Amino acid sequence: MKITVDTSFLIAVKDMREEQTRFFALSKQAKAMGKANPKLWSERKACLDASRQMESLVDARLNGYLNNSPKPDP
Repeated sequence: MKITVDTSFLIAVKDMREEQTRFFALSKQAKAMGKANPKLWSERKACLDASRQMESLVDARLNGYLNNSPKPDP
């Protein structure tokens, strides 16, 4: 089965993955510093929220592509 997707969807997936990578890097930094840097923990939380929002949008678009695609012959 072939599904055609918009380039904007692929860009959204790439952006989501970059935000997740950034979140994990911030988590590693924040945990290494402990509670000494509240600004870093705040930035990590904002990054997590943004990542979750992007993931939700990507999931919705992915479901749209999969639900609107023709079903394969058995």
